[in-house]
Amino acid sequence: DNDTIFVGANDGMLHAYDASTGRELFAYIPSSVLPRLKTLSELSYQHQYFVDGEIAASSRLDTGGKNYLVVALGRGGKGLFALDVTNPSTFSASNVLWEQFGTTDNSMGYILGQPVIAQMNSGDWVVIVGNGYASSTGTAALYIYRLSDGTLLKKLDTGVTGDNGVATPSVWD
Repeated sequence: DNDTIFVGANDGMLHAYDASTGRELFAYIPSSVLPRLKTLSELSYQHQYFVDGEIAASSRLDTGGKNYLVVALGRGGKGLFALDVTNPSTFSASNVLWEQFGTTDNSMGYILGQPVIAQMNSGDWVVIVGNGYASSTGTAALYIYRLSDGTLLKKLDTGVTGDNGVATPSVWD
């Protein structure tokens, strides 16, 4: 496929555009955002955030010929999702790898930092991300998810309560 530009937007979608032609290849709506889309057409609409978080992309060379995209909802919701964008022009529901939202983990907040895609010493590819801000628990935590299926491999919770949260982690080996 040609080079692709990925853009999160406050219309509730992550958009993929062909970089050469500007033609939209697909738009993806995370399931947690879907119930709020109807507000966009209301006469009394007041601005809301939807998909305005940071995006991390893997390199095809590193991840076995696949390109993965991990997107944080930012101020649009408490969570993140991952897509297989190896062939954006034929993107379908089967390319949605996983979604993780604060409804399943009270420590997850508004993730404003960028997720990090990294390879562990075991050879597994993972997503390392801070829990963000304004979680229900008020603690700071770091998550490590398996990139391919979103399995939570490790949650490192500081246990310190208050108005805490973790932003963009840095990895080093």
